[in-house]
Formats: sequence, C-alpha cells, structure tokens
Amino acid sequence: MRTYFILFGLVALPVLTAFCGCGKAPGRFGNFADVESVELVQDAMSALNANYLPAKTRLILVMEVEDAFGTSLVESMRAEGYAVAEYDAPAKGDKYALAVAKPDGLAFAYMLDGKGDELRVLLHVGDETLSRMYRVQRSGDELRYIPQGFLARRQQGDPNV
Repeated sequence: MRTYFILFGLVALPVLTAFCGCGKAPGRFGNFADVESVELVQDAMSALNANYLPAKTRLILVMEVEDAFGTSLVESMRAEGYAVAEYDAPAKGDKYALAVAKPDGLAFAYMLDGKGDELRVLLHVGDETLSRMYRVQRSGDELRYIPQGFLARRQQGDPNV
C-alpha cells in the first residue's frame, strides 16, 4: 500500500505542477517589453500602409490601449486615414477577453515582447499577422531599434508555417 502512495505521488506531483502553469494569462496582446519608440511606430505604420489601404480599411481594436506605443500607433493610424474603432469591452467585465469584431471591419491588436537585446513587434490585422524582429542597440541613455530582416506576413491557417 505504501508503494502505491509513493508511485501515486511520483506521477501526480509532476502532473499537478504542469497544470499550475496553465492558469489564465493576463492577455494575449499588449506592450510586454514596455517600449515607446517613434521608430517602431513609424515602421509599424509602413507595414500597415504596404498591406492595407488607409482610406479603405476599417480597424476595430480588440484590446485596451494603455501604453505609449499603442497610443502613438492608434493616433498615427488615424492621421494616415485609417478608421479605427475603439475597444468595446465584453459585457462580462473581463477586460482581457477578446471582443468580437463587427463584420464591417478587421480586428486589430498589437504585441511587443522581447528578451535581452531582441524585440518582436506583432500586428494582428483580421486573420493575418505582420511581425518583425529588432535588435536593441544601446548607446548611453539612447535606445535604437534596428530591424533584423524583412517584415513577415502570416495568414491564419497558412500551411507553410
């Protein structure tokens, strides 16, 4: 009987430990690198302009914009001619739940994350994701973000990914 409890403990402990990490994350989108940069906003706008016509594209935010990068990006999108609808929180009060995009627009969200001297910017537009990696170059108090390669465009369900 004692062997049974020992074996049960050896199996149950790793399984329970694994499930502890499966709690609800605070959200999928946002500025997790806590970065504010005019260079990154300009590059994101170039990516949007190259793939979506400003005067013909209506974007619907599916996240709350609470950081300097997001605020600057939304202001730039509006200045360029994009119609940007504000985030409409779901009725349940969960601010991290995804809002359902209305049929007359494309769902839009962004994410910045990184580790060390690397930064990734993702723009989610409808069923596509535009992404680019950057290297962070530090010189004194100044930070520069140097693109590492081309902009990647991925469509949801793309078999080549």
